[in-house]
Amino acid sequence: DLTRVLAYSTVENVGLILLGLGLAVVGRAQGDASLVVLGLGGAVLHSVNHAVLKGLLFLGAGATLHATHGARDLDRLGGLLRRIPRTATTMLIGAAAITGLPPLSAFASELCLMRGGLGALDAHRSGGALAALVVPLVGLVAALALAAFVRLVGIGYLGEPRSTPARHAHEPERLTHPLLAPLVGLAGLAVLLGLAPILLAPLVDVSVGAFLAGTPLVAPRLIDVVPLGWLSLAAVALFALVALGWSALEHRLMQVTVRSAPTWGCAYHAPTPRMQYTATSLSQLIADLFSGVLRPRTQAPVVHGLHPQPTHFATHVGDPILDRAVPSVWHGVERLLFRVRVLQQGRVQGYILYVLVCALVLLLWELPDVLADLPFIGDVSRP
Repeated sequence: DLTRVLAYSTVENVGLILLGLGLAVVGRAQGDASLVVLGLGGAVLHSVNHAVLKGLLFLGAGATLHATHGARDLDRLGGLLRRIPRTATTMLIGAAAITGLPPLSAFASELCLMRGGLGALDAHRSGGALAALVVPLVGLVAALALAAFVRLVGIGYLGEPRSTPARHAHEPERLTHPLLAPLVGLAGLAVLLGLAPILLAPLVDVSVGAFLAGTPLVAPRLIDVVPLGWLSLAAVALFALVALGWSALEHRLMQVTVRSAPTWGCAYHAPTPRMQYTATSLSQLIADLFSGVLRPRTQAPVVHGLHPQPTHFATHVGDPILDRAVPSVWHGVERLLFRVRVLQQGRVQGYILYVLVCALVLLLWELPDVLADLPFIGDVSRP
């Protein structure tokens, strides 16, 4: 599901933000102002970047649903880059940025987290080894996010259309259209924050000052801990190199005579969209790697005889939380409530009895205090 992929990505990015806050707490407890700057800098930068990028991706998903008349299953999309190129390009920018690829916006925040985790490797300080877990965690999250968005873009927007709604997808012609203008603006902001992350440095400095208020720690500025100037220079150089290479490729293609000829199709002379990778097959390796947690269900085909009947293969990877943990807890609560429902008799006499019993219990509970206030009783302690 196109929108569910983005929702799970939000959980992952909130985890990165909490990692940054954890680094800041460890740095404050250990008296390391630089670690506070790196941790809180990563959290603040990633919060801003995630607001921009997830807004871009969800709006792009909405534009995709509008273009394909509500088709949100990745296995029913495909071929959208040629049919809705403006929407697909902004989605590509958002997907590349949210995975932390340079020179886009989320790279600077993940760089702060990585530098903070490496700085916490000092074995002479307690908590350093725990904070150093940030490095492998950020690496794992970045790798999984990259795999998820390669699947989203590759299956959903590249290749050939896999359904009629994808084949007839459409989008507005003008970039100023209300459906496209927010996408273009947010995509441009993602590129701008990637090329000039120093624009957010004052926001981080203010946040660090508020976090360390009342402590003797003197925090350096973010630009003194992370070389944002060199990072911007490298990002601009990389962006210019990619743009130059793209222009050279287009110039080269314009001078080449295009010829049409049949391609070698591995003995398949009439390939169909069904021969492409699906979203499930592309993520099968990761599902197998985490099979102990995900516990995928597989229905293998049954073949009998020399001329078997048509059969099918099916596999399903459920959500461990929504499909197993939450229903188990809910069923337990339901069983408990079913047992106590005997208190609800539906009789007025029973409800009056409950009120009288509660009132009597409250009177008995307050009786020692009432008696202690009477001058002729004296001090009566509560049992």
